[in-house]
Amino acid sequence: DVRNAIRYVDAIRVAFRTMDPAHASLFDQRAENYTARLRALDITLWGQWLVGAVIIVIAALLLHRLLRPLALRLARFSVVATSVVRRIDRPSRWAMPVVGLLIAAQGVPEGTAGHEGLQHLLGILTIVVVAWLGVSAISGVADAIAELNPANVADNLHARRIQTQTKVLARIASGALML
Repeated sequence: DVRNAIRYVDAIRVAFRTMDPAHASLFDQRAENYTARLRALDITLWGQWLVGAVIIVIAALLLHRLLRPLALRLARFSVVATSVVRRIDRPSRWAMPVVGLLIAAQGVPEGTAGHEGLQHLLGILTIVVVAWLGVSAISGVADAIAELNPANVADNLHARRIQTQTKVLARIASGALML
């Protein structure tokens, strides 16, 4: 933890000043130099994490771009799977980088300035994106059921009943997921 190291440097500086007041300015100068190096180390850690974060986001977006056609191809034999894959396309495009960043943030040393805030922000973003993914999957299933039970036929009473029940259940499931 860089902040603790800076506190230790300051405590050592104060101790040396009291033991040898004649060289107090030398101790102050050396403590300032070392503190500046420690702060630079903190900035270097964030710089490295930022470079890693950019690489993770690019890799996640490339992975999404590569897996999307494969998922659509595998799902083409099922109306439900195709509908779900199409509905979760945008949320998954966001979810993959956010989850990757959350995992990468675990590598930032604890105590680094801003670490807790970053963890909290990425945790909230992960919850939002995963909820969006779930609601989209539920909507995809509801769309598929509506497609499998078209209401534009002559005797559409059964189809309308199924569609209404599906809409109600999808809204309940989405609401439960949000809780």
